[in-house]
Amino acid sequence: MRKPVSLELRPDIYYWVRRREPSSDLEVARVSAVFGEDPDYWTVTRAGSDVHHMLDEFEFLAEVMPPTVAGQSGTIR
Repeated sequence: MRKPVSLELRPDIYYWVRRREPSSDLEVARVSAVFGEDPDYWTVTRAGSDVHHMLDEFEFLAEVMPPTVAGQSGTIR
């Protein structure tokens, strides 16, 4: 059994996720607030798809960090 990970999710941030089903692979997904700013309305969009999924369909493992570039900082959008 996998150890649960506790993350403070935020909209418009990319995360490493895994679907909550046997033998699922790691994926990159974004938390979306398109349906409302309240966390009850947040959804998940997987990289390469515009289909929205419920948060509880995924296990959130870690935030995807932007690459480090000398002299620049920013977020992935």
